[in-house]
Amino acid sequence: MAKANTVKGHSFSIEMPSRNSINNLSINGGSTIEGDLGDNINFEIIEGIMLQISGENGVFRLDLKEGESDILLRSLKKS
Repeated sequence: MAKANTVKGHSFSIEMPSRNSINNLSINGGSTIEGDLGDNINFEIIEGIMLQISGENGVFRLDLKEGESDILLRSLKKS
């Protein structure tokens, strides 16, 4: 059974095991994070509540609200 999603916004996490994959990190008045996930990108929707984009250099995760995974999948099929 999928866990209930209690996220009010869209929280995210970025996991980069090496500093060499981070091109820019700025937290002055706003935040900018730029990096390189590398090749062999894999997209997954986990338990219907999280988009995970994985590459050889790191992982980006984005929490989704209920029903957004279906909207995302439908929009990808249209492309």
